[in-house]
Amino acid sequence: HAENLLADTEIVKPNQVWVSDITYLRSEKERFLYLFLVTDAFSRRIMGWHLAPSLQAEGALAALNQAIALADGKVEGLIHHSDRGVQYTCLDYLLRLQEVGARPSMGTTGNCYENALAERVNGTLKVEYCLEDGFVDYAQAWKAVSQVVVLYNDDRPHLALDYLTPTQVYLRHLHSPVAPTQIDSSSAHDPLLPALVEQASKQAGGARVNNVKACVP
Repeated sequence: HAENLLADTEIVKPNQVWVSDITYLRSEKERFLYLFLVTDAFSRRIMGWHLAPSLQAEGALAALNQAIALADGKVEGLIHHSDRGVQYTCLDYLLRLQEVGARPSMGTTGNCYENALAERVNGTLKVEYCLEDGFVDYAQAWKAVSQVVVLYNDDRPHLALDYLTPTQVYLRHLHSPVAPTQIDSSSAHDPLLPALVEQASKQAGGARVNNVKACVP
């Protein structure tokens, strides 16, 4: 498994560290829906999201791909931090990170404090924006989430961001000179990533999982 790279990292710019997590929403029709989120740790901007009726890994990949597209694919050297859920240790997910030159970082199993920012974003969306109130069905929930993400990113000033919005902070610092960090992130690939991919491949039967549904626990 990947190590926790955040402990020795000073976050100084956008697209240096992304944090990913999954939270659930209630639906009268589907009972539970699952919201996959990817957030930029520096600006707190939600870079990618996907709402799915299940915990299948394709939801995590959809959110990741949206985040990569929003960053124009310029994420080489980025640290992607998550828990050790099967969605993030899935072969296809690790290969996607490898394709764009991102490095996986994972917290200790069962320790939510090692992904505190992602948990905080979950809580903000559900409590302050009322996503925890529940919905009639998937369509209603999707519409609400799409509106909430825009409000969170573009309209809500954050105290921790000197009363700027996440999008304002992201764009303001996007092209700032690279500041020194405690970990050298100039390498395009994590030296541990090939081993992680090989391990995931063995768990998948020795071949790449073309259907991400195979990654479902």
